[in-house]
Amino acid sequence: MEATDAADNKDTIKDTKQPSQPPKRTATSMVAQHPPVDGTLQPLEKLAAECGMPAPALAGMCRAKGWAEGKQVTATEFESAMTAYIKRPMGSGRG
Repeated sequence: MEATDAADNKDTIKDTKQPSQPPKRTATSMVAQHPPVDGTLQPLEKLAAECGMPAPALAGMCRAKGWAEGKQVTATEFESAMTAYIKRPMGSGRG
């Protein structure tokens, strides 16, 4: 009789645990998705394309400045960084 009581108890026990829901995630990015309304900041890649800067030169300038892909800067800031990068001595590294 004890065996049937144990079987009856197993049937009556309900799982009270709720299935866990994964946390809701929002789309985030380390790169700014939209420039400000005034339009002063632009992605480096766009500014480089506008002035005809080759991709390897852009990569070198970004490395020298410590900038990441997708960074947004003003046209003036980009031009001064480009000029400084072009005029620096070869092999000078950062600085």
